Amino acid sequence: MKNSTSIFSILILMATLAFSNDISAQANGLPCACGKKPLATEKTFAMIKPEAVKAGKSGDIIRYIELNGFTIQDMTKKNFGKQDAEQFYKEHKGKPFFNDLVTYVTSGPVILLILEKENAVADWRKLMGPTDPKKSEVGTIRKMFGTSMQENAVHGSANPEDAKNELAFFSTQKTNVA
Repeated sequence: MKNSTSIFSILILMATLAFSNDISAQANGLPCACGKKPLATEKTFAMIKPEAVKAGKSGDIIRYIELNGFTIQDMTKKNFGKQDAEQFYKEHKGKPFFNDLVTYVTSGPVILLILEKENAVADWRKLMGPTDPKKSEVGTIRKMFGTSMQENAVHGSANPEDAKNELAFFSTQKTNVA
């Protein structure tokens, strides 16, 4: 079953590639061959998590992000310290899984990204898929690259307000790159 899921995911990736030139042109404010006008864009925060980086999947994930019409405005690879991880996940402080989450995100390098596109927050959430890769649809990043609820390959802002806060966090991390 795993092979058929992987083959189907590859087919979806290939179909997405067929449309990527027009989408990329629009995302960059250029007219596309389809005749559509450039789109208004928003930004969102994304993170490729430690297990996906360790497994060598970050390049595939980045390519898939771009194939789905996102422009990567900025990207940084770094190792979170405990204090940074606690700050990033502060809304979960006091919850039973908080310490495990901090330990997990500090277990290896992550890739922090600023993504831009029309409806970036909602579209990134959809492309990621649900937190549980087993419940994610074929063609989502978590279905293709996630292994568990925690090790689900990527993180994304839940809503525009979170995106604003996480993008501000990103800018502080740019000055603290290890």
